[in-house]
Amino acid sequence: MNNEVKLRKVLRPIILAQMAKHPDELQEGFFDKVMDHISGILLKAGDKRYQRDLVALSKSSPEGKKAVDNFQKFSDQLESDMELLDQMRRNGEL
Repeated sequence: MNNEVKLRKVLRPIILAQMAKHPDELQEGFFDKVMDHISGILLKAGDKRYQRDLVALSKSSPEGKKAVDNFQKFSDQLESDMELLDQMRRNGEL
């Protein structure tokens, strides 16, 4: 996620400076917790935008609906296959 990397580069010095000014007020790992929270927000926003775009494409035309339906079927199958591969790796089958 390129935006996350940029955000980390900008926020790290600011947060570290605040941590140095107030060492007793901030817990260790504060920067990572803040960045994880921001990353989660960005991921949720991206997911919501992605879903809105798929819905808009689906509503745009019959061809758009068919393309979205096919894409979702493909995406679901891919996710299922990835879970199966992970399970096989954990079981030592791969």
